[in-house]
Amino acid sequence: FGLLLSENLEAGGLIQYSSSYYERNTITPLITEWKSNNISIGFYLQRYFKITDNFLFSIVGDINFGSGKTTDKTTNTITNEVTENETKRNSIRLNARPNFIFFPSNNWAIRASIGNIGYNYSKNRTDDENVNIFNINYGTIGLGVSYYFRQESK
Repeated sequence: FGLLLSENLEAGGLIQYSSSYYERNTITPLITEWKSNNISIGFYLQRYFKITDNFLFSIVGDINFGSGKTTDKTTNTITNEVTENETKRNSIRLNARPNFIFFPSNNWAIRASIGNIGYNYSKNRTDDENVNIFNINYGTIGLGVSYYFRQESK
């Protein structure tokens, strides 16, 4: 959720939750299961640039603070031996991305983003390992729909 601070600047907060599950059964007698759960909160700042009355370009920057847990489990179907590892981690993520925004009506907008630049620092609470990742993604495409609450102008 965000709030317009001026005609072309928006600030807001983020709450995100993600969960993943993957199971792989290969030709070997091993079955691998992978589970991940993450939650994060953050803040964002978005600067708008008007191209036409219905079409805008924006740059969005955000910072997220997250916590998560990943569990991987391997089962040998012949010996019934189970190996399980659990990793808990905290992370800080910084991202910036361009957005193209089209308003087909006064309150509804269709958004498209192409690529992003980001930095991710995470620390595993399980084994005290630190990970630093800087990335530039130019092939990532995001699509979305937004609703804007607007006051009637007098």
